[in-house]
Amino acid sequence: MRYLCSFGSLLCWLVVISPANAQSPSSTELVLASDRFSESFEGKAAVPVSGNLIVGLHLGPPDGNFAPQNVRVALRTKPISEHLCLSLSSRDGRYSARNLYKAAAASGLASFAIKSAFQRDISHYANAAMAVLIRDVADCRSPDFGVLLPSRSNADASNELRLAINAPPERTTVSLMREGSEVARADCRGDSLQVSMAFAAVCHIKAPAPFAGAYVLRVNIRERFEPVVREFALRIDNL
Repeated sequence: MRYLCSFGSLLCWLVVISPANAQSPSSTELVLASDRFSESFEGKAAVPVSGNLIVGLHLGPPDGNFAPQNVRVALRTKPISEHLCLSLSSRDGRYSARNLYKAAAASGLASFAIKSAFQRDISHYANAAMAVLIRDVADCRSPDFGVLLPSRSNADASNELRLAINAPPERTTVSLMREGSEVARADCRGDSLQVSMAFAAVCHIKAPAPFAGAYVLRVNIRERFEPVVREFALRIDNL
């Protein structure tokens, strides 16, 4: 709260500056590439179960409950495909959504027009129980993962990546690679107290500073006869 007074008169103005009125980084809302939002909750409507190895990627801590309006992505350069595929998956498998968004003109901190019919239901999930995956691809059905972009809740910089994966944590190693060298290794853990249908483990990675740039996520799963190794392109943009 700030008081502004004019000493040349008897008038005094009270100016209230609140967080709601504070300036924030410019933001763009991405719109759907189709005419409807594709989602499923407890079997209502049909969205294909992905079965992907990587189910979610988020930059920053998973504080609070899931809020669709807080799903954002930082974009300093135009997406290669001019589209972004957004996938949402609740850990218990009850909710899933997968939709393509137009992103050719997006820049800065962009949000998504998530027009869910189950807003009240999904808002009860903790952020840690809802995986968000953003891919720079022209088609959500493409088997090519394209380039992964971490979701984020706000403009604050953070170097902690949270990766939701469909793999047993005790047999999985996740490395963050840059220019062919490992720069960080993830700490992957499951949760035996939670029903895990969409993803089995969450991996935490501390990216080195300065952390903006191009990376490769290397996932190594130790199988009985030989390891399974998958690599995924990743880009982290700063605002």
